[in-house]
Amino acid sequence: MTTKPSFFSLRTGFLTGPQAYAVTLVTTGLATLLTIFAAPTLVSTPFMLPTAAVIVSTWFGGFRQGFIAAVVGAAAAEYYVLAPQSHWSFVGIGMRRTILWIAFATGLAFLLSRLRKSEDHARKVLASITEGLLIVDRDWTLLYANDSGAQFVGKPQGEIIGRNYWELSQSAISKPMEQQLRRCATERIPVQFESHCQRRQNWIQVRAYPFPEGISVFIQDISETKLKEEAQRAVLDRLSTAHKAAQMGTWDWNIKNNDLIWSDEIPRIHGLRPQEFDGKLETWLKTIHPDDLPGVQAKIQRALEDKQEYYAEFRVVWPNGETHWICGHGRVIVDAAGAPVRMVGIGADITHHHMEEEALRRSEKLAAAGRLAATIAHEINNPLEAVTNLVYLIRQDATLSLEARSLLRTTDEQLSRVNHIARQTLGFYRDHNTPETVDLAEIIEELLAIFHTRLTARQISVVKEYESVGAITAFRGELQQVLSNLLTNAIDASAFGSKLVLRVKPEPFVEGGVTPEVRVEVEDFGSGIQWPDQERIFEPFFTTKSEVGTGLGLWVSKQIVEKNGGRIGFYTKCDDHNTGTCFFVVMPVTTGVV
Repeated sequence: MTTKPSFFSLRTGFLTGPQAYAVTLVTTGLATLLTIFAAPTLVSTPFMLPTAAVIVSTWFGGFRQGFIAAVVGAAAAEYYVLAPQSHWSFVGIGMRRTILWIAFATGLAFLLSRLRKSEDHARKVLASITEGLLIVDRDWTLLYANDSGAQFVGKPQGEIIGRNYWELSQSAISKPMEQQLRRCATERIPVQFESHCQRRQNWIQVRAYPFPEGISVFIQDISETKLKEEAQRAVLDRLSTAHKAAQMGTWDWNIKNNDLIWSDEIPRIHGLRPQEFDGKLETWLKTIHPDDLPGVQAKIQRALEDKQEYYAEFRVVWPNGETHWICGHGRVIVDAAGAPVRMVGIGADITHHHMEEEALRRSEKLAAAGRLAATIAHEINNPLEAVTNLVYLIRQDATLSLEARSLLRTTDEQLSRVNHIARQTLGFYRDHNTPETVDLAEIIEELLAIFHTRLTARQISVVKEYESVGAITAFRGELQQVLSNLLTNAIDASAFGSKLVLRVKPEPFVEGGVTPEVRVEVEDFGSGIQWPDQERIFEPFFTTKSEVGTGLGLWVSKQIVEKNGGRIGFYTKCDDHNTGTCFFVVMPVTTGVV
């Protein structure tokens, strides 16, 4: 296959030292000999052969060698060709022609030497490029390849110049790479892409640029970069997985322009979709619970003023109504002048942590309740026994009226109930007495008699809705304690002149042969229970009656009801014109058989 001559294929640089002078000597000597033998035919062109000697000498030796060839050639032409021949003539037209030619030859030698230096410099520049460089013409004939480019093709430079690029690179070119290169050549636009080289099993980056005669292709091995990217991607993937597992994200706030950048986990733990975030601090602040927002803003401002770390725990309310606890931790970055420019940090969902803390607090409250119960039982046991004995002695007085005896009997019953409550609270007392047949309506009536004075003083009317449920088997003292707590709370919640509704009715049967149940309801028309308090209403020591409440009544009631297989709950309304609360207790008819 024939190869096209190429400027880039001339790889020889200037000769130096004796080699340069040897070339000049041979060239000028040959030109002189030919001038001597062909003198008669060179009369019209006496400087043709010396000009050729100047060109060759300059190309291989440089300007100095070209100038020497010009002087020697001028002397040969003057002596052997110009008239009078075989004589030196320093005057006349011949001498003028010689001087003019020497000037021309000197200029030619200068231009050729500069051109040769430029070509040599360009070759060195191209050879020094670490990227592979291939230059092809419009017919895809390879015009030039540096060392790296030849390595990509897989053959020495001398074997590839002038050959068709596609024939040489069949094993190294992938289909997408071929499409991109042909696109560059056809559409005359630069292209840049990455490709995997099957033959060398490495990754390369290719940049191709069109020029009028063809295209130049730059090839760079990016395998190491790819490995680093893969390693970094693996680290980021592990970090992202860890963030998701820990429900944690990162954020970066540009204080100058108020832009906020955060990872995808941050919107999720704030209850937002990533596309709902517009990159503004105000959008982030809107997700914070209104009660916690002032404190968060104050901590951010303090961190900016003091250039210190920022830490805050706050609540966010998700669109579905769920409340989550978030902790934010960041630090301030300042410029050379000490002015804050950025704040970076992390945010994490710590709802689970707060739930664990809440469970721990509840556990501690339970323990405290146990200790308190033991203390109460211990402290009131002896006084109760003394009062009980005194009541017994007073009842032995024969002079007492029937009404006094009735009151003393009621007093004795209530003292027994107080003693039972104390023992019930102590370790959640398990009543070993035998369950008895009780009438719920009768128990409620006894309690109403006890609370008659309080009801009358507040002019609270009582509406009774008793249905026939029959007697049930239960621990009388426990039922009295539960219903007494519900009545006490209802009276305290009722406004002056309000009313209470008391209901006793059978619970509707559930298919499947479930044991029959009875339902007791105590409904008031007070202000209702606010939403934040509803979730905590059965917690020990939690009360909405800060002045008189202990927070143990509903908690103890719940323990008693659930211990006996029942359930306790409530309905409440807090509307502007419709308020009130209805507590209910549902217990199986076989209550007490535990």
